[in-house]
Amino acid sequence: MQVQDIMTKKVLTVRPETTVREVVEILVSHKISGVPVVEEDGSLVGIVSEGDLMSKEILPEPPAEFCILGAVIYYNSLREFKDVFSRMVANTAEALMTKKVVTVKAYDDVSDVARI
Repeated sequence: MQVQDIMTKKVLTVRPETTVREVVEILVSHKISGVPVVEEDGSLVGIVSEGDLMSKEILPEPPAEFCILGAVIYYNSLREFKDVFSRMVANTAEALMTKKVVTVKAYDDVSDVARI
């Protein structure tokens, strides 16, 4: 079986500036779990899924290296904290979306896609 045999052909999309509230309304009203984020020319720049929306509800854990007494702050830990916090306060699709989207072709085998 190929992807084209089971894929949704009429895909709803949102723009990067679409508000998170509008994204939620689209997902709920159409009973879907995610929506691609596209530029005006139709190019894919990301996707907002239910998982992305759930990440807004998770309070970020401060990095262990971030202590009041002035220990060294490791860049990666601080960057990860910033990323989690940024997603938590996101108010647009662009700020919330997953940017590294994996895509497949319509003629790809479904079992291969499932492994991805």
